[in-house]
Amino acid sequence: MNSFDLTGKHAVITGAGRGLGRGIAEGLCRANASVSLIGTSKNVQDAALRLRSQGYVADGYICDISDDPALEDVFSR
Repeated sequence: MNSFDLTGKHAVITGAGRGLGRGIAEGLCRANASVSLIGTSKNVQDAALRLRSQGYVADGYICDISDDPALEDVFSR
């Protein structure tokens, strides 16, 4: 039994295009969470595509989180 099971949960990770953010997104996927990766470059979309190709539920959004209207748009999707 997996003691860190996030089945049915959704996580939003900022700075997920590389480094620690990307690693956190991968770990959450392994724990069965669906994830939304947010970052300022196309890297987030590439990371989400790679996770989906491994069978995980992941979406990548290019967004500067300091831009309130853009962030609201991402969260509405």
